Amino acid sequence: MLRHTVFAFLISTCLALSAWAQAPVDPPKPEEAPAPAPPPVEIGKVIEGYIANLSSSDPILATEAYDALREIGSPAVLPLATKLQAKETSADARYMICDLLGELRAATAVQVLLPILKDPQEHVSSVASAAARALGLLGDASAIEPLREALKSADMELQYEAIRALGNLRAVAAAPDLRKLVASENKPTAYERYLSCATVEALGRMKDKASVKEIAKWIKSPDTERGTETSFSHYAIRALESITDQNFGSLTTSNDDRAKTEDAWAKWWEENKTKKEYGGVEEPKPVEPPKDGAEPPKDGPQPPKDPPK
Repeated sequence: MLRHTVFAFLISTCLALSAWAQAPVDPPKPEEAPAPAPPPVEIGKVIEGYIANLSSSDPILATEAYDALREIGSPAVLPLATKLQAKETSADARYMICDLLGELRAATAVQVLLPILKDPQEHVSSVASAAARALGLLGDASAIEPLREALKSADMELQYEAIRALGNLRAVAAAPDLRKLVASENKPTAYERYLSCATVEALGRMKDKASVKEIAKWIKSPDTERGTETSFSHYAIRALESITDQNFGSLTTSNDDRAKTEDAWAKWWEENKTKKEYGGVEEPKPVEPPKDGAEPPKDGPQPPKDPPK
């Protein structure tokens, strides 16, 4: 009896399992698709917002905008150039835009920057000086002549930046203009000394040998530049190193080493100051006295003493 009961239980269990296996199975639910990413923010509007903040009276906000535009890079160049040309743009914004275009090496902005060399507006210093500084970084030779004109300006900040820009551009055509600025040994004001140091540095970058005569006067000068307190002799020797491709010692270690370097350059100049390539005039060689009572030689060909018959 027990055997029949167990057998019946097994049969019913098998039938139940078979029915479960044949029952329809619900299909798996599809995975939910990820939510769509938000659309990208329009970069043009972001740039416009930062450019607007350059005119902010809050210096922190203006500085943050400046840094952000520098990080954005080339996409900001055209909007910056457009804003620079707008008449309603404030002087502080124009000043910072010029610097940004220089830092971004925006070669396409050269023609926009050139007219700004005559901009009378001021911020920290003249807007024109910021334009000159930017042009010196862009490497475009079309800026050389306008920068030479800027040397004549009464705006000393513009003069200073034009000098440095011409040096950066290696504008050898401007070397005669720059030599005039260092020809005078009397520099009565701090700003004139400031300009002179920039000029010597620029002539060094141009490797202008004809300026060595004037630069050499500063080899042991005790005067210093306004602001950095760097000595005239430092600028002179750095320029001479660049022009002559020579080095006679350190200028940045001990005072004794510096004095030795100055002495070495002073000696070099004493030995080379008559060379034409350095703006000197070679001394005529002494004429040797005649020997055995002979007449001293005369210039030009001489006829024979006893012409043939």
